[in-house]
Amino acid sequence: MLTDILLNKIFLSCLIAVILAQTIKITLAYITEKKLNMHLFFSTGGMPSGHSAVVSALATSVYFVQKSSALFAVVLVIAIMTIYDSLTIRRAVGHHTSILNLILKALKLHSKYSVRELSGHSLTQVIVGIALGIIVTYLVHLV
Repeated sequence: MLTDILLNKIFLSCLIAVILAQTIKITLAYITEKKLNMHLFFSTGGMPSGHSAVVSALATSVYFVQKSSALFAVVLVIAIMTIYDSLTIRRAVGHHTSILNLILKALKLHSKYSVRELSGHSLTQVIVGIALGIIVTYLVHLV
């Protein structure tokens, strides 16, 4: 049963896409900061978008298996919603969190009440994530 899941091309496409996206984040941070930050593997935000990579891998993979089915339509809608969310809502929340932390610092309450800042994605990060998900899926289904 577990072997069937791990060898499922839809699951494999998603897993490889998100692992690769997060590994690229670590690599890019290492190149720019000259410091290995493994916490980035489980972080949100950054280049490329792991959310966009995994949902585009999912939608592409389901399309390869099911073509234009009802399942593909559902997965595509969920992918679009996820990508839209990472571009808009999560980005706005991250911006508001930054402002809240500035206010807390000004009031000297930051050490007691600081809020973890989560960032959304830029359009470039999302486009690269989508491309990564599609390419990974194509290669997985090629084999």
